[in-house]
Amino acid sequence: MISNAMKTNFSSKENHTECSTTLMVLYDTKLKTATETFPAHILVLSERSSVFKSMFSTDTKEKTNNYVNINDLDADTVSHMLLFMYSDTFDDLIYDRIKNLYFAADKYNIVSLRLMCSSFLKQNLLQSNYCEILLANKHQDNDLKYAIQDKIMKNDDVILFSHEWTTKVLRNLYIKSRRI
Repeated sequence: MISNAMKTNFSSKENHTECSTTLMVLYDTKLKTATETFPAHILVLSERSSVFKSMFSTDTKEKTNNYVNINDLDADTVSHMLLFMYSDTFDDLIYDRIKNLYFAADKYNIVSLRLMCSSFLKQNLLQSNYCEILLANKHQDNDLKYAIQDKIMKNDDVILFSHEWTTKVLRNLYIKSRRI
């Protein structure tokens, strides 16, 4: 079930901007993507993510340099990840954005964000995005994987012969996932 935070259209850009101008003056680290740098607080990052906690609790280059290079996430994803970490909300529930946030949540072990994204993805399964079974397998999300498998099994005659599904890679990956 999607939480109320996901159902409500928060004006998070205004809230995030207001929060940024007040709190971000006191930041003690930065998250750097290829195109943008985001100020942040080690305490907030560490409380919400065991990965960040580990990063800032040991002698790492991130702790020493006071920044984290994030080369595999775009600026939009990092911005929304931070918004969630600070406020437990996200705005603009766009499928691709939530999919990217799901990846980020898994990478940084932001459990509540991962669960909310997984729930959104399960509720928004369409035949055209059943390929998300790859995502479920990659991130070991059995609930999402089983939701996709259930949809496929209920509509297998349509899905397994659809254009999206007929490529060898997807068919082989589905067969492998059934063996596990």
